[in-house]
Amino acid sequence: MLLLGEGVGLRYTMMMKTPEIINTQTIASAKLFHIEAVDLVFPNQPPVQYERIVAQQPQAVMVVPILEHNTLLLTEEYQVGSEQYALTFPKGKVDPGETAAQAAIREMREEIGYTSNTLHRLKVIDSMPGYIQHKTHFYWAENLSHSPLTTGDEPEALPVIPWPCAEIDQLIDDPRFTDARNLAIVLLVQKILTGSKTYVKKETDDAY
Repeated sequence: MLLLGEGVGLRYTMMMKTPEIINTQTIASAKLFHIEAVDLVFPNQPPVQYERIVAQQPQAVMVVPILEHNTLLLTEEYQVGSEQYALTFPKGKVDPGETAAQAAIREMREEIGYTSNTLHRLKVIDSMPGYIQHKTHFYWAENLSHSPLTTGDEPEALPVIPWPCAEIDQLIDDPRFTDARNLAIVLLVQKILTGSKTYVKKETDDAY
């Protein structure tokens, strides 16, 4: 293990050489993803093999909608992985032919029945990058208007749950609020609300 001095972490990371991938092979497939064996070589090391999950739709979105009176909108949706209902912001995969911004608007319309005239890109995150090729685009949506879309893939009607911005700490502590992506995006929202962070980018109308 290397111990780095103060302030050299970023500089050292920039100096590190990315290992070379010499072969990939699909070893298992399912409807939503497949598993690859990846052979690669690190500098001055013998070849090693990793395994990774590659989603059929490797891009997803999560969007935080906010009403004018400082209220966030969530829903409560069944999560088959944890086998329970969970509080969540609107989210879903980016369909083929869609931009991430278009997917964010569509998911809002399908899950909470609102669209947005002002969509801000916050950040793009990796979900477990050591094992999965999958990215989630975070958005913040303002200037909402009612515009439900009933052609989504939800198997049941989802409730719309208003949550005061002043009670974000209570949301973080809620036992139904456990998705790591939700926790990450709500921490960004807290910084925006307190003025310690600004938006990364405002999407133009033609993006969605």
